[in-house]
Amino acid sequence: MESCSKLNHSSAGYVVAAVDNFEPLTLPTQGKPCKKRQPKKKRTLEGCEIRSKRLRPYHSYEYRSILNTEIQHAACKSTQNDLPRPHNSQIGLSIWSTEEKHAFFEALASLGRDSVEEIARRIKTKSQLEVQEYISVLLSSIKQLKPHSSALLPIFEIPFATEISDKCCAILEISSDAISANQECAEVEIEKEKWGNIWLITNDICQQLDTRKKLVREAESIKKKLPAANIFNL
Repeated sequence: MESCSKLNHSSAGYVVAAVDNFEPLTLPTQGKPCKKRQPKKKRTLEGCEIRSKRLRPYHSYEYRSILNTEIQHAACKSTQNDLPRPHNSQIGLSIWSTEEKHAFFEALASLGRDSVEEIARRIKTKSQLEVQEYISVLLSSIKQLKPHSSALLPIFEIPFATEISDKCCAILEISSDAISANQECAEVEIEKEKWGNIWLITNDICQQLDTRKKLVREAESIKKKLPAANIFNL
């Protein structure tokens, strides 16, 4: 490769580039200091952006999918299970449909048998008396099964819950932190788009808002005291 440039002392301080496709660069005249090019100012990152960038390697789409499923179930007040759906039948004096039974057992599992009013509210089509009657039938059936409990599955044959290791807990924790950081950044962008530079109320912004509020109050008080001053304000 040829040399990039040659200095010509009789050319009043110009450098001619020797490389093809490059335009000549003009140097400042002698005696004047050379100005350094100012580096491009970087945008200041928000705290959530720094945190999100740091946790980006730990973001798990599988964990996010499970989390969204659980959030949806919590919003719908239901749980995910593989149990068969019950059939229509008569409980006491009431006919219970498959949907009503499903809603009943979902609410019973999450609220407990003492929350009769809330269970009836979730079912929407059954009264508290009908719900209480269904619970009484279930309790009566359990009492009938107790004398024959030896025929049921022994306790020692029921598998224990699998213990989650500390490493797995740590991975789940940091994955949740990564999703939380991404969510926080998304919310910050929404607030910035809506409110601009005052999306975050700091002490300086509070002082500016207080100053503007005082000026508005003073202007309104002047208008009330001097109504004649607004006669020619067309």
